[in-house]
Amino acid sequence: MATGCVPQLDFGFQARTTVRFDGGSLTSDAGLLLLREFDHRFRLTDDLAGAYVDPRRADRVEHPILALLRQRVYQIVAGYEDADDSDLLRTDPVLQTVVGQRDLTVPLGSQPTMSRLENRADWTSIERLKRLPLEWFLRTHGPRREELILDVDSTDDPCHGQQQLSFFHGKYGQYVYEPLLIFEGTCGALFSAKLRSGKARSIDGLLPELERLVPRLRAHSPRAPLAFRADAGFATARLYDWLEAHDFSYAIGFGSNVAYCASKAAVIALTKSLAKALAPAVRVNAVAPGFVDSRWTAGQEEFRKRHAELTPLGRVATPEDIAEVVLSLATGAGMVTGQTIAVDGGRTL
Repeated sequence: MATGCVPQLDFGFQARTTVRFDGGSLTSDAGLLLLREFDHRFRLTDDLAGAYVDPRRADRVEHPILALLRQRVYQIVAGYEDADDSDLLRTDPVLQTVVGQRDLTVPLGSQPTMSRLENRADWTSIERLKRLPLEWFLRTHGPRREELILDVDSTDDPCHGQQQLSFFHGKYGQYVYEPLLIFEGTCGALFSAKLRSGKARSIDGLLPELERLVPRLRAHSPRAPLAFRADAGFATARLYDWLEAHDFSYAIGFGSNVAYCASKAAVIALTKSLAKALAPAVRVNAVAPGFVDSRWTAGQEEFRKRHAELTPLGRVATPEDIAEVVLSLATGAGMVTGQTIAVDGGRTL
């Protein structure tokens, strides 16, 4: 039985308010048209299609590889990252338009087609595809003299099945992959994305990626200084040595040690408690040295130099500096008790 529909409603309380029900095909993703124009100008998805090795027989192809790649990329950008979304969106008029489908009565690729697209990529395709983000950046940015910053981080990619090399990660509380990401620090352009197992360390796989990226950046912008930024997970001697050898400036966080932090806090608390309990007969103070130039740092001139440059007094402490403070507290400073004295040349300021 046919349902009667009212094509239009008019409201007496406001003569200019009209509700119509004949809008036809509508979409909430019209912004993809702007993205398509950007893509058209810089030929980004054309590059993807050129890098992807398509093993299908040409006489049996219903959806060209360029159309499939555009569909997948535009869906992800619009927030539909699951291949399952393709079944719903394959008839979306805007998505069909930006993909290049002239006949809107012909649907785009389905979910099984998208899944085959992703799983069919061979290593040749992967090697070609991973080089494109850097090339896109260089194409859209001319040679530069200002500093190029490489921002490096690892992140979590949650897994919800039995994917190979996914592992439970205590930090994230779930099974994950842990991809490695490298961005350009001033504009946020992605240079590299490397998929890694869920138990990868932050540093794993980083140096080969730098070996691939840095020569290309220097060839493009030979006058631009290079800088590196990362969190404490990347604080390893191997990375420091590589950055020094390749003339990088860098800022890398220092990792914390739970046992050390807990024991140091305990010593500070004990100092204050004893100072209260033993006063006025006994004064109790603690000395907290910073970096000390001793036999433990022999042969680490570059490491010592870097610490000195970060210190307001321009040098690192010696054992004699620490002894002078201890002697001063023991033989003088009669009104000082319960204090922790940092001997670090102002490094913690």
